[in-house]
Amino acid sequence: SAQDRMRALVDGEVDEDRQNRILAQLSAAVAAASGQSDAAAEMGASAHEAEGWHVRFRLPADCMANGTNPLFLLDELRELGACDIALLTDQVPPIADLDPRECHLGWDVTLHGAIDKADIEDVFIFVMDDMELSIEPLGSDAASEETVSVAAVQAAPKSPVETPAAARKPPERTARPRPPRPRAIPCACPPNGSTS
Repeated sequence: SAQDRMRALVDGEVDEDRQNRILAQLSAAVAAASGQSDAAAEMGASAHEAEGWHVRFRLPADCMANGTNPLFLLDELRELGACDIALLTDQVPPIADLDPRECHLGWDVTLHGAIDKADIEDVFIFVMDDMELSIEPLGSDAASEETVSVAAVQAAPKSPVETPAAARKPPERTARPRPPRPRAIPCACPPNGSTS
């Protein structure tokens, strides 16, 4: 251990052969880690050189009650570069069930230009654990599929609006047959002024 090694150095009991072996193993480990870092850097550079990113996210329903404003997140994404933003409303409940304190919206953002993925993740660093987040490079299959699904959601026909009760046409009334009139019964009384 490191403690034993320090004690041996203090006591002057240094094993040169063991020391050289440890240094050789340490040098090999550093070289291997450097090679992996270079590979990761190359991958990061290729990702950095992508034409842009397709970002899709949804915040939890109670995000605004917890102090998260989605407009601030969108402003930070705009600061990274040119972007197109589309609003997703497919999970908004009917107005009768809508709670104004909850957020049921989603956002579909297309970022253009050479932007580091880590910079995009930093925008959501404080809410990433509680949200739905997808970050894909433009041109990837996943991004294309999500773009198609978003277009389908936006092109879906809106649910029909129920006509207010006051504007509804009243049902037609059917004519009821009238009962027959009572027939006049002839009177057998003598005419006026006559005596029996």
